Amino acid sequence: MLPIYWWGLPSGNDQSQHYQFAWTVHNSLREGMVYPGFAAATNHGFGDYGLRFYPPATYYVLAIGRILTGDWYTSTLIALTLVFFIGALGTYLWTRELFGPTEALIAAALYTVIPYHLNEVYNNFLLAEFFTTAVLPFCFLFLHRLMRRSLIMDVLGLAVSYSLLVLTHLPLTIIGTIAMAIHAVFLLQRKNAARILAKFAFAGILSAAMTAFYWSRMLPELAWITHSSERYFSTTWDYRTNFLLLPSHWVPFGEDVLNLWFADLMLVVAVLVFIPTVFYLRRVSGDLKKTVLTLLGVLAISVLLTTPLTKLLWDNVGLVQKVQFPWRWLAIVSLFAAGAGAWAIARASKEMKDNVRPVPAIATALAVALLAFMAVVIVKTPVYVSHQQLNAEIATFDDSTGCDCWWPIWARNEALGQKEQVAVNDRRVEVHEWSPYRRRFAIASGPAAAATIKTFYYPRWQATISGASASVRPDDNGAMTVDIPTSTVDVTLSFVEPTYVRVAAVVSLLTWIAMFLTAVILLLKSRGRTSQTL
Repeated sequence: MLPIYWWGLPSGNDQSQHYQFAWTVHNSLREGMVYPGFAAATNHGFGDYGLRFYPPATYYVLAIGRILTGDWYTSTLIALTLVFFIGALGTYLWTRELFGPTEALIAAALYTVIPYHLNEVYNNFLLAEFFTTAVLPFCFLFLHRLMRRSLIMDVLGLAVSYSLLVLTHLPLTIIGTIAMAIHAVFLLQRKNAARILAKFAFAGILSAAMTAFYWSRMLPELAWITHSSERYFSTTWDYRTNFLLLPSHWVPFGEDVLNLWFADLMLVVAVLVFIPTVFYLRRVSGDLKKTVLTLLGVLAISVLLTTPLTKLLWDNVGLVQKVQFPWRWLAIVSLFAAGAGAWAIARASKEMKDNVRPVPAIATALAVALLAFMAVVIVKTPVYVSHQQLNAEIATFDDSTGCDCWWPIWARNEALGQKEQVAVNDRRVEVHEWSPYRRRFAIASGPAAAATIKTFYYPRWQATISGASASVRPDDNGAMTVDIPTSTVDVTLSFVEPTYVRVAAVVSLLTWIAMFLTAVILLLKSRGRTSQTL
């Protein structure tokens, strides 16, 4: 974090979008709305529906930090520091389950500075994906504990960790789920398979309940949003153009607009970190060898999934394609390379002291040196944003255009030309209320016409005209439109969530409360048993 403390926040293509979402959550919390479904001020007042689809956890962290500190810049510094620390802590706890405290401490250090982990925040500002890297180690920690001890606390830990994964970043949720399934297959034993799978299923049900408030409104509405259209799964965003280790990334050098040649280097460095593990593997046996082989198995599959060698799988499995970028598997590669590499580093240190065959130890040292060099390069290359620059950018959000990827599929840029809140030919309009989820106005008598409201149409809007229900539709540019009769009328527009969404929110709240109370009771019982033993 020192370069960020000294130089400022790294900038990236998605920075504005992340802060717009956080800004929406912040404003909603201050107005008493716990989970916003609509950003009314974005897109020059036409609104934005992106938070109905993008997992919200990252933005609650930033927004709550903003409320507590009074400043977005300070809030972000605290959040990034916590993500680095929590990710390292999770890696430490997970690796300690596999090996010991020395290897665990090395793994935590490796994971913190491994190139892809740094690159997420320094060069691309993939903020939500970066936040997810703090959750992933805990998913594998509780997965391992559940398969080894099978305690109810491990089921709860896995359910909470996986829920946070879902609520932070969907592509890494897909990747993490696949990686966890692969890891579980390596660890599963026939004698207790049925019992373990039942507990996995129970953890999955709990996670579904805890996240129902999010997916219950996201999944049914995916077809309404531009981000789900073919446009965002083609050209730059097409998985076929985002494989690693392709010759086209290097010839001609420098013309790869995606900078995938740099991602290639990050993959190579991660592989070099755990290559010495293969040499040392020949000298161990038993459970230790099985543990290392399990890590290497997940690593090998994850590395392959970043390359065109697995193109046949990508071509035929639609869920995998939703990840968009095969290089996102570097998140799993980084975590498992840190765990496997830590074991090799600890062993190399011991063997160097004992003067045992120094070649693997030297290879390990060179890999770590290259990793350190890459880390320096990564933190030196970004354009940093100062405190004042960030505040100036956020101050423009009231009159800014958000990413059109979160616009409804019927919305067009031409709609933004409308300046009036309500346009209805030459008839006089008097606005009585204009809040994020409710608009109320009166229209004087005149020729029958269609009133165009300065809001992108969305099927959740409902209208009444002088107390009678009326239909709402999009005009040619996607703005909300209501047909107005010749008489003087009062029009009310309300954004109404379906009943099943409200029910899902209650289910999520009750499940989180039940999980918390259960964890407290189990901890108190555990302490009671410990006291009796003492």
